[in-house]
Amino acid sequence: MKNPSADKSITYKVETDLINSSGASTITIGPGKKANYLLSVCPVLSGQYTGSITFTDDQGRYLWYTVFLNTESPKSTQTVEIQTLIR
Repeated sequence: MKNPSADKSITYKVETDLINSSGASTITIGPGKKANYLLSVCPVLSGQYTGSITFTDDQGRYLWYTVFLNTESPKSTQTVEIQTLIR
């Protein structure tokens, strides 16, 4: 994200509806500077997830982005062989 103001910092309030995600609730960007926002997502199941992330300044102006994730189950790391007696 970029701060369009050349003379003052801007602080955005950050909100998302993406399930199992977390990140800072605000981000401050210096005058004329750029900043990255880190959003961590930890899906519980594989599949498709959609949501949005919204950045709102103190004057009510906002930027929003849609998010689409296509997640897959991880590959197994190990196979365990089990044997038992049955009646």
